[in-house]
Amino acid sequence: MAAPAISFSALEKMTEAEQDASLTKIFGTFTGTVTAAWVKNNASLAPYEGDSALSMYEALKTAYPDATPLQRGSTVYQTWLVDGIGSAVGQVIGASGAAVGDVATGVETAQIVPSWSTGLAQFLADIGSRNLWLRVGKVVVGVALIIIGVAQLTHATNIAKTAVKGAVLA
Repeated sequence: MAAPAISFSALEKMTEAEQDASLTKIFGTFTGTVTAAWVKNNASLAPYEGDSALSMYEALKTAYPDATPLQRGSTVYQTWLVDGIGSAVGQVIGASGAAVGDVATGVETAQIVPSWSTGLAQFLADIGSRNLWLRVGKVVVGVALIIIGVAQLTHATNIAKTAVKGAVLA
C-alpha cells in the first residue's frame, strides 16, 4: 500500500483544473483501500473505509467543494502515507502483545522483553534440562576438535594434548 511520491511544489504551479486532472491520474495508481485498521487509528476516516485513493479524492470533492485540489490531494496523500504506512510502522514499533499491523493479523506477539524474575525462573528451569547439558557437552567436544585440528595443522601436538586434557578434566 505504499504511496508513490507526489511533487506538490510542481502541482502548485498548475491551474486548479490541471491540479485536479493530475491528482486524479496519480491517485488512480495508488494501491489498496482505506482499511478498518486505519479507521481504528483515525475515526475521521470512517466515511471512506473501503475507498481507494481515487474514490476518496472524489468523495472529498463532494464533501468539501470549497477546498482546493491541493488540499483534497494532500488529505488523500497523507492518509495513504501517514495512516497507511505510518500506523503499520507504529504498530510494529509499539507492539506489546497485540497483533502487529495488517501483516500479522490474528497473530499475537510474544512478550518482547521479559521481566528479570521471568528470565531468572526460566534460567533456573533450564539449568536442570537434559538438552542444556547435551549442548554444553557438544560445545566442549567441538572446542576440543578445533584444538586438535589446529595442533595437527601446526604440528604442535604436545600443546594440543595438554590443552585437550586440561579442557576435558576442567
